Amino acid sequence: LRAAHRAIAKDQADGVTAFHACRFREALGAFERMRDAARGAGLGREEGQAYRLIANALDKLDAPEGDIEDAYKRALAIAHKQDDMELSFNTLTGMGSHAAKTGDLELAEHFYLQSLTLARRVLTQQEEAVAEGNLGMCLGQSEARRSECFEHFRKAIMLQTGYGANLHTVATLHANLASALGADGKH
Repeated sequence: LRAAHRAIAKDQADGVTAFHACRFREALGAFERMRDAARGAGLGREEGQAYRLIANALDKLDAPEGDIEDAYKRALAIAHKQDDMELSFNTLTGMGSHAAKTGDLELAEHFYLQSLTLARRVLTQQEEAVAEGNLGMCLGQSEARRSECFEHFRKAIMLQTGYGANLHTVATLHANLASALGADGKH
């Protein structure tokens, strides 16, 4: 079992490194190896995490919609079975990001609201701040709903500042809020 954990950790680290370097096909291969190793060792939580990472990589590769949805749904099903709230949160966040990328802002808002509710109930202020920021970004993309985004950005900034997040994260939230205010004519 230790060997399986080592292999899974290595594949995950390799995949994350490749993902951040925008080598998405390489990342996908590492995440698929991670999934296979986790499944072979009966490690459900790690398998669910691998499916979430696979879905993220597939999204970046503009894979067929059904493949992306299937990977996210598998991750979410495992998260529920394992009662893994962090995996649920991260999967819902990925699903929201994918929906926003495809232009389905209503679905993105739905997933971001679910992740926000989960964060408020059982996770930390950091996850709540991420969910608030994501919701702000989503609402800020809709001219008709833009005015609703401001409070979400402000809440995300407050939570991140209280949590002691890095300055880049807080600065990005400030920039996103300023951009939304400018787009709404409220310099």
